[in-house]
Amino acid sequence: MLDKMSEAQAYKHINEMFGGAARHPDEVEDVEAFTTRSPALDRALQIGGWALGRIYQLAGKPSSGKTFMALIAMAEWQSKDPENCCCFIDAEFTYDPHWAASLGVDNDRVLLIKSNEAKVIFEGLVGRPKVNKTTGKVTTIPGLLGAKKAGITTKHVVDGRVVNLNLGKLGVVVLDSVAAMAAPSEVASVVGKVQMAPLSRFLTVELRRLTPTVADANVCFIAINHVKTKIGVMFGNPETTPGGAAWKHSCSVMLMVSPMSGADNTLKDSNEEKYGHKIRIKVEKNKMAPPFKKAEFFIEFTKGVSHIPEQLLDLGCMYDVFDRPNNRTYIINGETLTSKALALEYIKNNQKEIEVQIRNSYLDGEDVVIDGEGKEEEFPEDATELFKTK
Repeated sequence: MLDKMSEAQAYKHINEMFGGAARHPDEVEDVEAFTTRSPALDRALQIGGWALGRIYQLAGKPSSGKTFMALIAMAEWQSKDPENCCCFIDAEFTYDPHWAASLGVDNDRVLLIKSNEAKVIFEGLVGRPKVNKTTGKVTTIPGLLGAKKAGITTKHVVDGRVVNLNLGKLGVVVLDSVAAMAAPSEVASVVGKVQMAPLSRFLTVELRRLTPTVADANVCFIAINHVKTKIGVMFGNPETTPGGAAWKHSCSVMLMVSPMSGADNTLKDSNEEKYGHKIRIKVEKNKMAPPFKKAEFFIEFTKGVSHIPEQLLDLGCMYDVFDRPNNRTYIINGETLTSKALALEYIKNNQKEIEVQIRNSYLDGEDVVIDGEGKEEEFPEDATELFKTK
């Protein structure tokens, strides 16, 4: 039958067989991304930063910089457009709006959800079924990600003020953290009862719903996770992350964050108090580019990513954007600079231009475009209603 069809007819027939889900590779849109504010990490990810429509895991030990990097991602997304908003699911009940504001986050454009019940969180994101008692017909109440696709405007209260949020501009959803979520069986059980992997079993099923919904809504979903130690492991790495194997397979990118020790990797003020340090982020999994790359850079706890000119200098030399005839001389955009200090000063004064040159060197000159719109559907006036226990 297919041999008698034209190419267009054959493609239409195949598309109908798969329920309209068939796509030609040329029809697949390029991944949209926005910077992590660290040129070194942008380069390690190989696509220029955080990608929309993907699930990320930020894992690490305590005080390694996991929540810090998630808040920086929120601040960067908000800076792209005055209407851009984010969602922070605070399963650990530790969100500090003052610290977030010091990193550049506009709390008026953050939908803060305080719940650690995994069922409530996933139903609030993906949606929940609703049965009509009269007809018995089952419909789905859209979740937060469905509202994003529909471009719905919702309301939330900040410091006693009612603030409108355009969910059509929702771009970053942060879950803090996977390890803090309580599975439905844990919530319903008696205190002290031991269960075998309740969260892993729950996520095995629910991640099949979350992954396509995140991709369809075109949001960057960042899940913070802990690093814990397996008992009885004598050979190999005993460290693991909660959530089971299903969580690892569902993530498009897995990042391991760790602080670097040593005096040279610590930032201290005149009173010898630590206000920042150097961190290392390793890309342990990447489904959009080659994995296992590393990024090392300084962070300041209340300001953000630091020492950006140093990162650009190293990357410029790595990708031959800068010429380096000898150990002391740098040639940048035709300017001959006879010391590292002069090179850093030049980069600082021309940072935007040099960032574009370096990004284009590993992005093949492709621009990164961010946008998102939709149509209205039935949705509660206050989006926090989605995350309440039914």
